[in-house]
Amino acid sequence: MKRISVIVFSALVAGCVSGPTSTPQQRAEYEIAAKIDPGSVSNGDAYRAALNECAALLVQKQNSDAQTALVNGLIGLAAGAAVGTMVHSNRQTVQLGALAGGLGAAGASGARGLSQQDQLVYNCMSNRGYKMLF
Repeated sequence: MKRISVIVFSALVAGCVSGPTSTPQQRAEYEIAAKIDPGSVSNGDAYRAALNECAALLVQKQNSDAQTALVNGLIGLAAGAAVGTMVHSNRQTVQLGALAGGLGAAGASGARGLSQQDQLVYNCMSNRGYKMLF
């Protein structure tokens, strides 16, 4: 069980590491720009301003979603451990229940957050007059 915990933790940490050359704002701008129909851009300066504003909102939402997923993951971890203790009070069952509860709660929060982030980007750019490709 210890090995599984180390593998899961390593994968989570590796997923959070990003390259040294881009900031969250730059990654958000790139992500949004890829979804914009170039034919809907008539004024480059206005487009860059809208892209900057919407990317800032997206970064705020991503940070908020990450915090929510962490809190929900910790709550799920505690609940899973409690259920594991009630079902069978050996150490392995408690650890497995904690792992399942933590990953399930964090994953559900993450999926909900991604859907909301997509909607935020769509609303932000389309309300400024840009057509979204997807």
